[in-house]
Amino acid sequence: MRKEVQKKLKEKAEKDYKEFNTKLIPGIDKKKVFGVRMPDVRVLAKWLAKEDFRQFMDEMDEAENHFYEEKLIYGMVIGYAKIADDERFDLIRRFVPYIDNWALCDSVDSTYKFIRKNPQKGFDFLKKYLDSDGEFEKRFGTVMLLAHYVNNDDINEFYLPKVIEEMKLLGRDQPYYVMMAVAWTLSVCYIKNKELTIELLSGDGLDHITRKKTIQKIRESFRVSEEEKENLKKLIKAESNNSEETGQ
Repeated sequence: MRKEVQKKLKEKAEKDYKEFNTKLIPGIDKKKVFGVRMPDVRVLAKWLAKEDFRQFMDEMDEAENHFYEEKLIYGMVIGYAKIADDERFDLIRRFVPYIDNWALCDSVDSTYKFIRKNPQKGFDFLKKYLDSDGEFEKRFGTVMLLAHYVNNDDINEFYLPKVIEEMKLLGRDQPYYVMMAVAWTLSVCYIKNKELTIELLSGDGLDHITRKKTIQKIRESFRVSEEEKENLKKLIKAESNNSEETGQ
């Protein structure tokens, strides 16, 4: 089954797109990228979801080397296949160790909408990744919270305080791709609940870099007024002055 997937990927591969895409993903091995556009990858994942995708996963797990697009398909199939949610969670556990860059993480996360049907079970499941030691495991958990809890108006009123608390726990001296995910998530939290987010930004729950990056992302939003942007700018300036005075 894996050979058939690779054959289909080769048919869709574009050399120019490969060059463009690999420049956006630091550290990726160009030799392990076909150069297939994301819409085409999703079409292949949906096709495989109706075929023997479990055989494909078994063959991937047994192999030592994997193409970027194969890993995308592995992750996406979990969201597209008609299977019980318990099996989806089990397959996600198998997939997450494959995540080694931000693009793979963020592209796959959006397909796991099934988690919205049982948000508390999903939240408890994601908490394990937020508490892990791995950079991309933590990013996976963070971006999942953003995609399916913060950006889900049906449940975010209840879960937003929980998400912000998790970001507070994550928000000090994290690896780069975790820090960026925290800042991204909090910038959207600000749109959904300004008071709770400002409370975190005004306290000592975040390190200086994460706070600064969060405020930068908020100020880039068209949904934030100019007055708010100026107040946030003053907030980060005040913190910078305090850091200089204390020698931190």
